[in-house]
Amino acid sequence: MLAAIARAIHLLHYGPRALLVDWLAWPLVGPRAESMAAATPSILGELKQPFMTWFAARARLTEDGLAESGARQYVILGAGLDSFAWRQRQGVQVFEVDLPASQAWKRERLAALGVGIPDELVWLPVDFEQPDLAETLHAAGVDDAQGVFVSWIGVMPYLSVDAVLDTLAQLPPCHLSVAYVPPEEHWSASARAPGRYFQAQVEELGEPWISLLAPRDLEGLLADAGFDLIEDRGAPDIHGRCGLPVVHHERIAFAKKTASARR
Repeated sequence: MLAAIARAIHLLHYGPRALLVDWLAWPLVGPRAESMAAATPSILGELKQPFMTWFAARARLTEDGLAESGARQYVILGAGLDSFAWRQRQGVQVFEVDLPASQAWKRERLAALGVGIPDELVWLPVDFEQPDLAETLHAAGVDDAQGVFVSWIGVMPYLSVDAVLDTLAQLPPCHLSVAYVPPEEHWSASARAPGRYFQAQVEELGEPWISLLAPRDLEGLLADAGFDLIEDRGAPDIHGRCGLPVVHHERIAFAKKTASARR
C-alpha cells in the first residue's frame, strides 16, 4: 500500500513530468489512500517528494528494462498493488506472483472498483519460503523460449538469505530487476532519517528486514544463482538520470541469467 500511494503521490505532484503514470495506484489503495497521503508530510517533511519519486523510478526503470529486453513474458515476484497489467499496451503476458492473502485482497479491491482482469494476466499464489517456485512458474506456462523478464521489488529484505538464493536459483533464464536494502553504512546522509523511520515501521508491523545486503554481497548471491550483474543503481544515480530529486535507502540491480542454475 505504501508503494502504491507513493507512486500516486508522485503522479499527482509532477503531472506530465511524472516518471510513471500509475493511474490505478490511488484507487487500488482505496479508502485509506487519503489518510496515508496526508500523513506523509509530517513523517518525511521536505523529503516527501524525493522519497516518493524513488517508488515511481524503480518501477519505471524496471518497465523500461522489460521493453528493452524484448521479453514477451513478465513475471512480477511479490506483485502487491502493481498495475502494469492494466497500464501496458504491448500485450505482454504478465504473471503476478504473491502470497494468496495479498492476491485475494487485491482482487477484492479490483472487484469493488469494477475493474476487469486483463486477458494477459495470470495469478500465481506462492510463498517465497517454500521450495516450489520453479514448478509453479513452469506449470503456469513461463517459458524462456519466449523471453522472460522478472521483477522482484519490495520483497528481498523480508526474506532470509537462504530463501533469497533459493528463489533466484529457481528462476529460468531471464532478465532480472531486483530491489534490495543495503546496511545503513551504505545509505546516503539524506536517506538515513527516512530509512530508519521505515525500518522501525515495518518492524512494528511484524515484518522486519531480515536480509540487508551490501552491493558486493548481492552480486555474489546473483552469481551463485547463475546471474551476471549488469548494473546496480541507488537514488543518486537515478537523480542524475531522470532529472528529478530522489532520496531513498534502497537500491535496484539489473542482471541476466543465460542458463538454469544447478544447486
